Amino acid sequence: MARFLTDGYVVLQPAELSGAYHERMFGAVSSLCDEDRRLGDETLHLEHYGDNLLARITALSRLLECPTVVGALTSVPGEGYALHPHHYACTSMCADQGFHQDGNLPWNERGRYRSHRPVWAMLFYYPQEVTEASGPTEVLPGTQYWTRDFEQSECWRTGDALDPAFSQEIGGADDLALRDGRLAQSVAQFGIDGIRRQRLPLAAGSVALAHYDLPCNWCATTGWMQNNCSGSRRPAWRTAIATCAASPRRRCAGCWRGMPLGWPRCSTS
Repeated sequence: MARFLTDGYVVLQPAELSGAYHERMFGAVSSLCDEDRRLGDETLHLEHYGDNLLARITALSRLLECPTVVGALTSVPGEGYALHPHHYACTSMCADQGFHQDGNLPWNERGRYRSHRPVWAMLFYYPQEVTEASGPTEVLPGTQYWTRDFEQSECWRTGDALDPAFSQEIGGADDLALRDGRLAQSVAQFGIDGIRRQRLPLAAGSVALAHYDLPCNWCATTGWMQNNCSGSRRPAWRTAIATCAASPRRRCAGCWRGMPLGWPRCSTS
């Protein structure tokens, strides 16, 4: 629990689920997205499986009901936590999205509020192994309690980019060094000393439990563009499922009991 509070995320390895299960989930998500591509509409996936993933792949409920995941969620949002309707699947791509905090209303709209308490959390499930070459998720540990003030009076802003100037053109540039340099510049502009970028290579079946406001770059600059855009390698899927506290937090005898090991040093200091 101390690690979650300081870094903003922990990686879980549910021992209750077999490698065969993760392989089936990989195949199920791949088939669903292949079906979407055959329909040939760039936005139809939002209607096809956006927020409908658990209904389309019902076996994902085994992941959400396994003791490792239930124990972690009981410890963070608290007893009586609820699954938010938002859940989605996406794959590593040839572009960097840029460091951002997700909006806190449906489809990345902003409600202009955030909570330091972990009343919201995100589960990121990776059915396949994620390596440096396949485009791991990249996070900024310890920055979940910070945000930048980009309020606008003339319009409603979606999401919270650390650097609004990090455009799609920059994120998709052929020059990987340029992209990486701009990502580093975005982090520096955040204005917090000691921030480090942390990529998350993960074993197949890993689940990352993250504070909802932890800044992430979902398509990290790696060898993905050079090795995978030809379609010669299988994609790296990430399934995102939001959870929230449904009632005031109560003390419980969950899996994450306090241990007399001391608090870990915050990664940003």
